[in-house]
Amino acid sequence: MLTAASAIGCAFLALNGLFSPATPHLLLMACLFIGGITRSFFFTGVNVFGYADISEADASQATAITAVTQQISVALGVAVAGGVLELSTTIRGGPLDLTDFHIAWFVVATLAAVSAFAFFRLPPDSGGNVSGHHVKPLPKVEAVA
Repeated sequence: MLTAASAIGCAFLALNGLFSPATPHLLLMACLFIGGITRSFFFTGVNVFGYADISEADASQATAITAVTQQISVALGVAVAGGVLELSTTIRGGPLDLTDFHIAWFVVATLAAVSAFAFFRLPPDSGGNVSGHHVKPLPKVEAVA
C-alpha cells in the first residue's frame, strides 16, 4: 500500500506541472484533492515506520523526530523547487513564467519518485507489529546444488 501511495502521489505531483490558466477549475480541484488524499495516506504509512521498533518509553522522542523529519522533507521539496525556479530564470535571462513552474513541478515529482524506490525494497510485513496486520512470511526457499 505504501508503495502504491508513493507512486500515485508522485504522479499527482507531476500532474501539477501540466496545469495552465485554461485548466477547468473543477478538474484542478479534483486533481489536488485526490493527490492530497494520496499523500495523506503515504505520510500516515511512513509515520508507522517512525514507531515500528520503538519502545513505549521512547515513543515521545520518536514522535518529535518523526514530525521534524517530515517537515524537513517537505521543506527540502520547497527549497528544490525554489532553486529550480531560480536556475530557470537565470538560464533564460528573463522573468518567471508558467513554463518555469512546470519544470519545477516535474523536478520535484522526479525527486520524490527516486526516493520512493526505497519502499519497493521493504518486506511485505514491514510495520506489521505496529499496525496490527501481520502478513504471513514468505516460505524459505532452499538453494539447489
